[in-house]
Amino acid sequence: MSSPEVWADARVLIRDTAATLGIPVAWPNEVFDDLPEPPAPFVAVEIRGDGAEPYELTGGVWREDGSVYLHVMVPTGSGITTGLQLRKGLADGFRGLPPRAVVYDSFSFDPGSDDEEGNWHRLTLRVAYHYQDIGPPA
Repeated sequence: MSSPEVWADARVLIRDTAATLGIPVAWPNEVFDDLPEPPAPFVAVEIRGDGAEPYELTGGVWREDGSVYLHVMVPTGSGITTGLQLRKGLADGFRGLPPRAVVYDSFSFDPGSDDEEGNWHRLTLRVAYHYQDIGPPA
């Protein structure tokens, strides 16, 4: 997972961007009652981070690097054009942001693959982030 500060920041960006794009979001470990019927695109979210408390910074500093994963799910057999457009739109939600504690500085697109049941084709966007804060007050 990630720190709660990173999750809160990313969640707002994803929520707002997905709303603008008109795409439902499946959040980790939350009930997802919005699975489109008939099948239509949605986005599933994951996040992971690695943290350190660098000795060089005399301790008390939290440094976290990680990635937000946005899996754009499109119905199998529907092509990838819509999914690619949605994935790019989601990436744009992390661009041109004002200065903030969480810095999103790169992204990558995977080639896509079908899920195990063969119902959905996944097009993943990975957004890299960096976060740092000074430790809790003494």
